Order: sequence, then C-alpha cells, then structure tokens
Amino acid sequence: MAKTLYPCLLIVLLALSACAQSNSDPTAGEVVSAPNFVGDIRSVGFGANDQRLFAALGPTVHRWDISSGDHSQFEVAAASTLAVSSASPMLFVGTNEGEIVALDAESGAEVQRWTAHRPELATDSGNIGVTALAISADGQRLASGGIDGKVALWTSSGDSVTSWATEGEVTALALSPDGTQVGAGDGQGKLTIFDLTNDDQQSVEIGKHIYGMAWSGDGSRLAATGSDVSGGTLHVWESEGWSALSSADSEAWLYGVAFDPNDANRLAVASRNGSVFLFDATTGRSLETVPGSDRAVYAVAFNRGGNSVAFAGQGGSDGAGGVVYLTNLESGELRTFGFEGLE
Repeated sequence: MAKTLYPCLLIVLLALSACAQSNSDPTAGEVVSAPNFVGDIRSVGFGANDQRLFAALGPTVHRWDISSGDHSQFEVAAASTLAVSSASPMLFVGTNEGEIVALDAESGAEVQRWTAHRPELATDSGNIGVTALAISADGQRLASGGIDGKVALWTSSGDSVTSWATEGEVTALALSPDGTQVGAGDGQGKLTIFDLTNDDQQSVEIGKHIYGMAWSGDGSRLAATGSDVSGGTLHVWESEGWSALSSADSEAWLYGVAFDPNDANRLAVASRNGSVFLFDATTGRSLETVPGSDRAVYAVAFNRGGNSVAFAGQGGSDGAGGVVYLTNLESGELRTFGFEGLE
C-alpha cells in the first residue's frame, strides 16, 4: 500500500551563506545540472577498517592508503559510481552501461559482473546506466538505481532479491543498515521508501531535484538533499512512523549527504560552494563548515570512527580530474589525495 508523508512536525528553515562561491550563481530559468565533466568524482568511500579511501573517476577506480598516501587504480570501463563498506572485502562499481562490477577491494581483481539496469537507455542517449549504489552495513546486500527508473536489491554475490519500478530516473539512493528498506529519489523531488519486510511503499515530495540520501547508522533516520535554482534543501525523517524531524534551506546547492555512523544527530552535506556543512539532524541547525575545495563538492563520506570526512567533486571542463579531501574533524587537519598519491 502506498502512503504519502507530509513533512509537518518540526520544520527549521536555515539560510546558509554561499561564502566565496567559485561557481557562478544560478540565473532565472537555469536547470540544476548533475556532475557531468569528465573529471568529476561522483562517489567516495572508506574501506579496510578506515585504512583505505576509494573514489570513482571515469574508467578508473582509485584507491589510496590513508596512512602512507600510496595510490593504486583499477580499470573499470565507464565507471559511474561505487559502494564500499569497511565490513566487506568487496568493492562494487556501477557503470554507464548499466552493469554492476564486484571487485576484490585489495587486489582490484574482478569477482563478479552482472547487468542491473537497461543499458540501451544509457548507451543510446549518452547517459549513466547505474546512477546510484548503496551497501548495507554488513556488506551483504547492495541496492542499485538506474536511468531506467528501476530500484533493485541484490546479494553481494549478484543474486537478485527484489526490484521496484519508479516513475523516473533514480537520482539518489539509500539502503538501511539492515538491508531491508531502500529510499530512492528522483529529479522531480519525489522520494519513495520501499520496505522489503511488508512490501509497503511510502513517498514524500521535497520540491527539488534529489541529489543525496543517507540512512543513519542505527537505522532511525533518513536524510535527503535537493537543489534547484533557488538553492538547496536538507530534510530528515524519523524512520519510526516516517514523521518529519527537521529541514534546512541553503543558498548553496546541496548534493551528497552522510550520517556520522556513530551519531544519528550529526550530518555532513556536500555543497556547490566547495565546502562540507555539518548539521544537527534533530534541529536542522548548522554546526560547522568544513572548507577544502575551490570547486563544487558532490560526494561526502564519514569514516567508520566518525572523526573524519572525505569529500570530492568537480573536475575540470578539460577533463582534468578532481582530488579527494580528507579532514580530521577533531584536529582540523586537511589532507589532499590526488592521482599521484598524497599531495
């Protein structure tokens, strides 16, 4: 049965200063664009008990040893997004052609490959086949979303668990820690929650193109970010009853979002102005701004310990790749990882 959620409990509107924005401000009629430069990094993640950092860029998955800065790379044709968990030895990569490729996260060897989404919709139009991936806390389940509007749930070995159809391209995805609920967003601002335990579906409209979604580490909260010409928005819901908890508005466009895995009250949000914003998920209040990039930030991830965030985003229009930033939230130390290792 489908239900509609109304964000009506605690609504907190917060205007954030765009600060030294390196990208031009949106003009009337301009459509919010997805990351589309050749050098854009759309996803980052931690693996190997927070000892490794991963990013997908073009045909390559990049890996860094966080302690030494040593850099390795694995070739995956048309890589579009990735999902990695510190609890799993596997790395999952989505491709423009609609495939999911499972790699050994240490050696980079291909373990499994399967078609997840209709490749002809991507290859015929030049768009991305697998638009989003999300992995469960134990690394045993994987969710995928695609340009074909399908949301699919898989085992880590590539076996299909179930799938659902949505009304449009899936632009953001989140999988609950126990792997039983999937949240999917689209470009029209609709967020749908699929519950595997009771085959229920619930939906909410946030009014903006949804770019990021995340589940809290304890499964109690779901967050989503959206953006349009008027700016960005952040919404948080309680998973028990799906009541709205908080929301915040920003002058800067907002993209990826991540919960501190150990604190359901703390969120990190990637922004177009090159910063990562930390929010209180309960109140919607801005806690801190983490600077780092002079270009738009599309992806953000907390490490398992919750004391560091990695973020990355816009590359160059000439195809020059971006870099990955790693900030220790306790000391404030900022490290930059490029394609030659630690910079």
